Amino acid sequence: KKWNRSELLTIFSDTVTVKFTKTDGSSETLQGRWCTVCRDNAAYVAKYGKWKMFHLRSNSSCWQHICCH
Repeated sequence: KKWNRSELLTIFSDTVTVKFTKTDGSSETLQGRWCTVCRDNAAYVAKYGKWKMFHLRSNSSCWQHICCH
């Protein structure tokens, strides 16, 4: 299990708490992981925004996201 987690951390950040501000001015604080591949891609950020690269679910959903790369 530790090996799987360490591999996951090569693409995703550790679990962090982030405050997102919505267009209506309200904010939402969430816990999740950043996909560093998506976050470092300026074209991806411009097209999809930061929400798309922040993952809230389990490690298995992060692995599914990795398959998209």
